[in-house]
Amino acid sequence: MQISKFFKTKVEAYFQYLWNVPVYAVPSSVSLLNRGASFNRFFPIYTMENKGYNYGLEFTLEKIFSKYYFFLYSASVFDSKYTASNNKTFDTDFN
Repeated sequence: MQISKFFKTKVEAYFQYLWNVPVYAVPSSVSLLNRGASFNRFFPIYTMENKGYNYGLEFTLEKIFSKYYFFLYSASVFDSKYTASNNKTFDTDFN
């Protein structure tokens, strides 16, 4: 939405249902959704299955170049969870 000649805003809501992201098939709380959050995790190769979701709201404020400057401000509020093979729901490491 254009606020003025030089300012724009944008608000976006989203929901993602995740599937085929691996978790251990044996009851545990491990999921590959957390892979990359730290470098000390090791995931042996086992049969895996998955359930999970993300949802959130993003806000952007942009000032178009004028008077020798511009900027872009962006903020997000979101929730990211997965259901492990032990049927308990956990926050992902990125939540």
